[in-house]
Amino acid sequence: MAKRKKKKRIIASFFGLGTGRTTKAHLQRRKLLWMGALKVFVLFIVLAAIGTGLFFLEKYVVSSKQLGDKWLSIELVNAPNWLSEDLRYKIYETAGNAKGFFLYDDDTASEIVYNLSNIAWLHNVKVKTDGDKIRLYAGYYRPLILIENGSRKVFLAADRGLEYEDFELVVLDYVPVYDLPIIKLKGVNTRHLPSGGGVWEKTDAHSAVELIRLLALMDEKLQKSSEDFKPLLRELSSVDVSNYNGRKSVKKPHIVLYSVDGTAIYWGALEGGLEAEKAEKLGSLYQYYEDYGTLQAISTGQARYIDLRIATKSLPIP
Repeated sequence: MAKRKKKKRIIASFFGLGTGRTTKAHLQRRKLLWMGALKVFVLFIVLAAIGTGLFFLEKYVVSSKQLGDKWLSIELVNAPNWLSEDLRYKIYETAGNAKGFFLYDDDTASEIVYNLSNIAWLHNVKVKTDGDKIRLYAGYYRPLILIENGSRKVFLAADRGLEYEDFELVVLDYVPVYDLPIIKLKGVNTRHLPSGGGVWEKTDAHSAVELIRLLALMDEKLQKSSEDFKPLLRELSSVDVSNYNGRKSVKKPHIVLYSVDGTAIYWGALEGGLEAEKAEKLGSLYQYYEDYGTLQAISTGQARYIDLRIATKSLPIP
């Protein structure tokens, strides 16, 4: 027992605690112990501070390099006035950055051109950089017709624009466009409808687009001659080709347009036959629109339908 008590006193005295005696030697030893511990603690703090400083210095150097890189915004030089923000976003996103900013290097222009080859809405894409901006030059397909097939929606466009009668039918992925009148297509079999960017060789759909192309071209010309002219296409909701070439009934109209109030407008065959010529049908339709200010004949009580097939040769031809 006596030896165990002595051991306790030795251990306690080593730490300067609980000996019951406080001599000058004990105080000096305790002071030295605390000074040593304090030096170790201070050294630890200094080393930790140096390490933290080096870490942030490294981050600063990386950030400085990033700030030194050149970011350029992209400009859609010849974008049409109907370009929606949704479509603009899709173009930026496909190009490589949805916000329209790109880290510039020697390969930036070629990378953007390559990326934009995957978007159906553009053709003849060219990119130029001048050290200030990335300028995108391209042709834009104008959607004319909308096809809804279950949950799938696509647009149809004429690949050569409104001016040319000889065109191919281009399928465009659906992106909302708000400033254009888009006509729905009905009565067409969509079993072999290609994906966006594909060319659809479908005669009845091609004829529907050809008709809407004519109306869009006529609207465009009349708008240039009169600022007050309201596009006739905005009066229409759909075009029906279910009886194209008389495949259901030779007596019924081959192509029927519908106004927004459901008034049927019998266009008939696109070409040939005993009906009025295409130019005369076009003249009759726009003459009716000018006379009544609308194609909504049912709503105004003017008629139950409008028949353009009868050849009169008396109405003005545009």
